[in-house]
Amino acid sequence: MNTPFRVILLAAALCTVIPALRAQTDSAAAPVPSESRADSASATATAPALRADDSPASILLRPDTLAFMDYRHAGDIAATQGGFFLYDLGSPGQPGWLGRHGSSPFQSALLRDGVSTADLLTGQADLTQLATEDAAVITLYPMHQSFWHAGSGMLAAVDMTPRRWDAPRPYTRIRHAEGPYDELFTDVQFAINPGAADNLFLGVTRATVGSTATTDPARFANTRAERWHLRAEYRRTVSDLLTLRLSNEYTDQIVFMNGGIRRDLSAALPLFPDRSVAGFADSAFNEITAAFLNPHYRAQAIRNDSRAEASFDWGGDSTMVSSAALSFQLGKREATNSAQPLLRTAPDTAYGETLDRTDRWNLVSFRLRHRMDLRWAELDARADAGWFVAPGSALPSSVNGLTGSAAAMLRLPYDRFRLSMFARADHQRSETASGAGATIEILRGTFMPWLGIAFTSRIPSLIENYSEGLDSIATVGFAYGHPFAPTGNVAPALDATPVSAQRAHERSFIAEGGVRIDASWLEADLRASYRSTAAMTELYNTFSSDSDFAGTRWYLTYPASSERTLTVLGLSFHARVMLWKFSLENTVSLTSYESGEASPLAPKIDDEALLYFRGTLIEGTLQVKAGGRFSYRSSFAPTGFDPATGVFALPGPEESRLSGARSFTDRVSADLFLYATIKDAATLHVVLHNLLNARFITTRFFPAPDRGITFGVNWVFLD
Repeated sequence: MNTPFRVILLAAALCTVIPALRAQTDSAAAPVPSESRADSASATATAPALRADDSPASILLRPDTLAFMDYRHAGDIAATQGGFFLYDLGSPGQPGWLGRHGSSPFQSALLRDGVSTADLLTGQADLTQLATEDAAVITLYPMHQSFWHAGSGMLAAVDMTPRRWDAPRPYTRIRHAEGPYDELFTDVQFAINPGAADNLFLGVTRATVGSTATTDPARFANTRAERWHLRAEYRRTVSDLLTLRLSNEYTDQIVFMNGGIRRDLSAALPLFPDRSVAGFADSAFNEITAAFLNPHYRAQAIRNDSRAEASFDWGGDSTMVSSAALSFQLGKREATNSAQPLLRTAPDTAYGETLDRTDRWNLVSFRLRHRMDLRWAELDARADAGWFVAPGSALPSSVNGLTGSAAAMLRLPYDRFRLSMFARADHQRSETASGAGATIEILRGTFMPWLGIAFTSRIPSLIENYSEGLDSIATVGFAYGHPFAPTGNVAPALDATPVSAQRAHERSFIAEGGVRIDASWLEADLRASYRSTAAMTELYNTFSSDSDFAGTRWYLTYPASSERTLTVLGLSFHARVMLWKFSLENTVSLTSYESGEASPLAPKIDDEALLYFRGTLIEGTLQVKAGGRFSYRSSFAPTGFDPATGVFALPGPEESRLSGARSFTDRVSADLFLYATIKDAATLHVVLHNLLNARFITTRFFPAPDRGITFGVNWVFLD
């Protein structure tokens, strides 16, 4: 985003916010409810389409919970829940993806009001795409229901339902946070009712790490990022039956990616007996001696979503609601790697690729939804159809086609329990995938057990289908626009033209169950899952050539279909024991790969424990939450990030053999935190991260943040 445009946007935001700060007369202001001003005084929110708030199988996080959490994006929030695992590049502002009990990047989805935010080319979601500050509720659906919400084959679905603002008088909310490595986060929201039947909402988010305009080092010289997220919504209530909405979201982010540390560790550092890469810890976390693979990657991503929606409440009581929406989505991503030859500290350690590529995609779609609540049944049905165009250089040529889906769920309530049956079908170009499942759950009582099963398949993403030539790792690189040089023993044919090759669809069977316990002194959630996935897509980083005379080795990333069946067992347990105003929380996730001989994408053990005080002080004017957090993560085979394709990948056989990168060692870390809310209007927070200065890795080969402090304020103005 150029500087003049930023100035214009900031000026517009300030012109909108400043009037909200003026005092309003009592005669002009509507009465404010007595409960928390920050969460409910001027904003109301509709329930998700499935009414997940009364389902023990779903996990719900509301604003009063989020206000006492330290997070940067939706991935940070979801990763605190059982079974979820966040892969990132260590430093804030960098790319990441969210997994669940070893799910792949292609099997996770982030939704906004039921609409996927995934990139059309890769099928992966940007964790920063959701404006979490607008959330009325964030819903984490169970694994066996995720495909129904997010698309066939999905195993991890996170949906943010935005608030439906109702502000008779101006509502302004500002959240600002600062952290180490020159990290800044600022979000400004403004809502007002211009008329009795109208509401206008505006939001601006700016997040930076270092400076993208200068050479400010941030953490490393090339670990810098800047993101703008602008959104606006206008809603008009035509009558008790008809509501119209116009909305637009625009995201522009620039990321400078740390190329990681030395790839060929065996040349310089001894490996541990378990073939882990713990031996490089001193080098990895030393900003002077760490050897960069590539310090020149820069990526810019732009996303714009426009939507016009009409909602019709047939009876005026929300028991039968129909909606129709027309959407236009635009995505653009530029990846550049300007320097070659790159920094080389030893033979076979340089990343010998020059890249300058732009990927684009457009999607126009129309969606219909109908929800009906009867005495004996609840029906939720939706269908959408659209046309996409993807002319970017990630594909061999311009690709376009029809995309669409149809889904329906029938829920039958019987006194205390409910039976749900659901099915979905997805279509893209000439391929179709489908899924079906069922859930039975107890809705009330101290103990609320539930069980669910599902069968689902997944259409490969465009970037998977257009990586033809699995028998020739040199040819396949052209599907991503890599300009390989014909050096070494494996010389690619420069005139090779990849063609589309339909891959076998992943097919998954999920059996899942759990129980939620809600007592006066104990809150607990236990859930277990069994998943079997056939014809899974495996991602690998591997070599395309041997070393040339200068010691340069050429790399590429490609997805490979497998005929193997992967079986994964998952178990997660969350408990909160309350004694007076003290609480002890513990969340444990266990993941076990029973077959398939695949590299584990998640640690076998992931544990987080919190001990804190939460209560009110000074005659109820001050709400405090203060305590500590301890986390443990066992060793696992982590993914690496390939900036050229924008995907996370497992190490290929050659790379694993050369570097010995089999697993990363256990992680132990500890934090201290303090949250304080003053008169239900301003929430202050201070978090001391990684007190032990633990050195651990989550993604090859990026060091995690050192010891640091994050602090901020979340302030609401109503008058």
